[in-house]
Amino acid sequence: QQRCRPPHVHTRDMAEPAPLGAPPKTVTLEEAKAILVDVNACLAENKTVLDSAKGMAGQDVMSVMMMLLPQVTQVMAPMLSKHGFPADPAGLFNLIAALSVHKDDADVAGKLATMKG
Repeated sequence: QQRCRPPHVHTRDMAEPAPLGAPPKTVTLEEAKAILVDVNACLAENKTVLDSAKGMAGQDVMSVMMMLLPQVTQVMAPMLSKHGFPADPAGLFNLIAALSVHKDDADVAGKLATMKG
């Protein structure tokens, strides 16, 4: 079963963007663990595409933002929407912040390390 299906994401499948000024979405510890399973599966399914973008970006931070961030956002869009985050770069950053709240949990820390892999 495929958890994310890039690159053809339809806007009808996306979560609504967060209203301006809305507080960022938060997740419970159990939600964070479940989301990280989906995140790591999605990243593994798209490893070739992401490794290619990483290679093209090199070590330059601006190149990473211009080449890798759009690819990661695109492949993660269905998973972001599934968990109630906007399917855009802001949603991706919100997800990372929501997961990082639980970084002291050993299971979450291990899954975050795999995600960053």
